[in-house]
Amino acid sequence: MKKSLLTILLCAACALSLHAAASYYDRGLLLMTQKNYRAAISEFNKELKARPRNGLAFISRGEAFAKIENYNMAIADYTKAIGIGGKAATKAHPLRAEAYVALGDYKAAILDYNIAINNSPNAEIYFGRGDAYFASQNYKAAADDYARAMEKDNAAIKGYLKRGKAYVSASENAKGISDLTTYIKNDSQSGDAYLYLGDAYRNTGDSQRALTNYAEAIKLIPQSREPYSHRAETYMKVGNKQGALADADKAVSLAPKDAAVYELRSRIYLSMGNEEKATQDAQKACELGSCKLINELNSPETKSNWWKF
Repeated sequence: MKKSLLTILLCAACALSLHAAASYYDRGLLLMTQKNYRAAISEFNKELKARPRNGLAFISRGEAFAKIENYNMAIADYTKAIGIGGKAATKAHPLRAEAYVALGDYKAAILDYNIAINNSPNAEIYFGRGDAYFASQNYKAAADDYARAMEKDNAAIKGYLKRGKAYVSASENAKGISDLTTYIKNDSQSGDAYLYLGDAYRNTGDSQRALTNYAEAIKLIPQSREPYSHRAETYMKVGNKQGALADADKAVSLAPKDAAVYELRSRIYLSMGNEEKATQDAQKACELGSCKLINELNSPETKSNWWKF
């Protein structure tokens, strides 16, 4: 297929812009705007060979590495920028923190965010540290950081979602309901908001509101197993075993490598008196790394009192 005249002209314009860029660094930045990250890395390599103390070039190359999900190389470049010092170091700490989060090293990320906050305590850095605390299950600290971020930026509506999720995860359900309700008034298309609002109502014993919110979450994020599994648990609380089983089946189909969904369905089968299928699902969960339930089912006490279990 022949290229259109517009495509040819655009490519020619990009080539002219690249040629006109004053330095390897400038060409790298231009390639970054074009999302040509590997070519940008090549230009930053040339820049750093010519000017090895260019801290901003290390940062830009690190950002390019992060864009292609090579976070270890990104961290190495940010670390070099920090070693050079100055403005580059100030900029590098939150970027290195983001890369650590991507690798799941939340402790290292929080240390970098601490330094970044000392340098420039803005809303986005508080949000970033809050996310790292949330991911490491320190929900109280996460909620506190989201609150600080919201103080810095009153227009940051996302803070209500983030803080609401942290409150619910920390069992502060009333606060979570307040924040999530506020967020939904501004964005009614967030499946995550409805999911956590459902959890908050379930935690407070309001099963009907929980089910209503899980239904909304399913409409918005139908490929996520969480609203199905959470609704299944709520259906069990209200005695709707068939509804629970249908949702558990759906959760299994969406996340066939998640041990938790098999354990959930196993317990539903147990409640229905189906020992064979309960054991099969418990065994599958064990194969996927969670053997607690199958060990319970295979214990002598359970086998002699199956009906009680």
